Amino acid sequence: MILPTKRLGPERAMLTVGAEILSLLTEPKTVSRLWHEFPRDAQRDKLK
Repeated sequence: MILPTKRLGPERAMLTVGAEILSLLTEPKTVSRLWHEFPRDAQRDKLK
């Protein structure tokens, strides 16, 4: 769950998701704002 494995792709690993969230933190932001900025649509496309 933390690192990618055979059954868990890199796009779903906590390490990858955390890195994507950190890249959005260029200034102080609320959790709500981060949630709206997080590229969920791109993640869904990768899973298909």
